[in-house]
Amino acid sequence: VSGSGTNGNSQWADPGYVGPQDNHIAGANLYQKGTAYTGVTDDYDGTTRPTTAPSHGFHEFTPPQNDAGVTVFVGPVAVCPDTVDVIVKVKNYGALTLSSFDIDWTVDRGGSSVTTGSSSITGITPGIAPGGDTTLTVTSIIMASGSPNYDFKAWTSKPNGVTDEQFEND
Repeated sequence: VSGSGTNGNSQWADPGYVGPQDNHIAGANLYQKGTAYTGVTDDYDGTTRPTTAPSHGFHEFTPPQNDAGVTVFVGPVAVCPDTVDVIVKVKNYGALTLSSFDIDWTVDRGGSSVTTGSSSITGITPGIAPGGDTTLTVTSIIMASGSPNYDFKAWTSKPNGVTDEQFEND
């Protein structure tokens, strides 16, 4: 609530949970962003909390250094008979600036045809900052009249040319 004074230490950020069944935070944007409180010396798992800059939330953690993932399909938004771009948003979940990654994708046209592809995205200048994102066109496809249901999938690998440290969010 704005102006109430009750959210002075709140953060508005994607926590980057470790997985769908694991609510431990891994998001670099919350690392060491908490407020130290002398009455709380250990986190939920029994790990000692720092006295100056604890991680935000109930769990102390060290974020992955290199971690990228597709967060959403931006397009196409409707099935229309035309050539359309397949556009995705890629987020940097890691603690290091993201300057390169691979993106793989498939388009399944209702079981009648599957198209796959891969692209290496390099030389991103100035790079994607931790917690930042970018929008990319990964391919163009022809959608036919009376098109079947399309199933789009995309995922990332090799952030900054190394193994992705948190592949569950790819």
